[in-house]
Formats: sequence, structure tokens, C-alpha cells
Amino acid sequence: MSLVIPESFFRVSIKALVTDESGTKYLLFQEKNGKWDFPWGGLNFWESISDGLKRELVEESGLQCVDFASHPQVVIPWEKKEGIWCLSLFYEVKILNFNFIPSEECQAFDFFAPEEMKSLVWSWVLSLFDEYLHEDH
Repeated sequence: MSLVIPESFFRVSIKALVTDESGTKYLLFQEKNGKWDFPWGGLNFWESISDGLKRELVEESGLQCVDFASHPQVVIPWEKKEGIWCLSLFYEVKILNFNFIPSEECQAFDFFAPEEMKSLVWSWVLSLFDEYLHEDH
């Protein structure tokens, strides 16, 4: 049996917005290719968003999510490759502690102020994320 994917299909990625204690810097993971990005992972078809986000954080970094927002703070549709669309959902997340365990997908982590992220994170993420950074939370 073959799987038929409808034209409206999106690959959903869930991203965690984690701030430092001051609330001014955001947690980024360094991927194996050297690029920095928000903690993220792909949502499996059968998973709830909370389960997927918790699973991805533990798999990639050993970090445990203790609380997250009930709705996404940022929603970004984007084309990964021609004809393959993705939907990135950013959720504010609280982490139990920062006992980081490196993995193949995540080599390091650190907190960065928004102005520091400009040279680290994909420009399309920051251009759409900029509106969120200027809202009151």
C-alpha cells in the first residue's frame, strides 16, 4: 500500500522558545552542521504537540520540559524544497533544569540576545520572528 500525501500536507516542526532567567536571551542549540537554531523537532503524525515537544527536547539534549504555552507564539509556513512545505510552530517553554546531554543532532547550547542571533540563525526565521520579539509577553 502506498501513502498518498494530499496537496495541503505540511511537515510540522515544533520549536521551543526558552529564555534565560532575565527573559532577555533565548536558548539556541548548535546543530552538527555548526548552525544555531531554536530547539526543535518534527512532530510525528500520532503525537500531541506537548508530547512531541517533550520527546524532541529529551532526545536532542536531555532537557526536560515542565511547562509550555497552550498555543504557538509564532507560526511560520515555509518551503523547504520545491513543493515541500513546512510549518514551524514556536511555543514558549519552561525547562526543569539545564543538565544538557549532547547528541548527534545537538552539539552545544547557549543563550543569545536577539541582536546576537542575527548572525547565527536562518534569516527567514528571524525576519518573521522579529514581530514576536517586539510584542509584550
